[in-house]
Amino acid sequence: MMVYMQAAGEERTYGDLLFYIFGGMEEYIMDPGNQFHYPELWILVTLFISYRVLYYPYNDLMGFGKQILVYSGSRTSWWFAKCCWCVIGTVFYFALFWGVGFIFCFLTKVNISLEISDYLYQYNGIFMAEGLPHRIDIQLFLFPLLVMTAMNLAQLFLSLLLGPLYSFAVTVTVFVASCYYMNPLLIGNYAMARRSGILIEGGMSASQGVGLTALISLTAVAGGLIVFRHYDILNKE
Repeated sequence: MMVYMQAAGEERTYGDLLFYIFGGMEEYIMDPGNQFHYPELWILVTLFISYRVLYYPYNDLMGFGKQILVYSGSRTSWWFAKCCWCVIGTVFYFALFWGVGFIFCFLTKVNISLEISDYLYQYNGIFMAEGLPHRIDIQLFLFPLLVMTAMNLAQLFLSLLLGPLYSFAVTVTVFVASCYYMNPLLIGNYAMARRSGILIEGGMSASQGVGLTALISLTAVAGGLIVFRHYDILNKE
């Protein structure tokens, strides 16, 4: 973001800050002369929340939560409660993140606007053309939240089958693969604003992104419930 702050002649905005963070990276073309530049900030922001919600449900099941589950006798209620906790935790993380960004812009006298400046588009290799939007609220707010909610629910489901460590490894693998391949089946692509179909030709479709995140979320919740109903909690360490 410092490059933009120092070089841009036009006014900075709150939208610029969000685009810088959630922009991700452009499509990577595999070529011996094309060096891969990993989007460190994007991957840090997205994977941090997955790590934060990783251990609590599993540790709760292995600890005091096991006694509550045995005495209550309702595995369905326990599972749905953990799914709700996962969703609420993800929403709270992003709300806090957006709020801190807003306060930062307010204190540093950055324009509190969601418009993206022409310079930042050009700096990221997206050149202004007729019909290119200055505001991409869905890509900056909705899709990071939807993608991470779906992945965290999937991670919760996989933790029943593989354990927390390996389920997090799957999450990391999905996001690393999303950086290398702009494939509509790799969910991480939808959380990168720079790969949105409204900004680049052949980019990610918003409708496909909503459908994929909904499918993963519902599959994780339903699949986890089926597995958990037959889960041997007494012999787990």
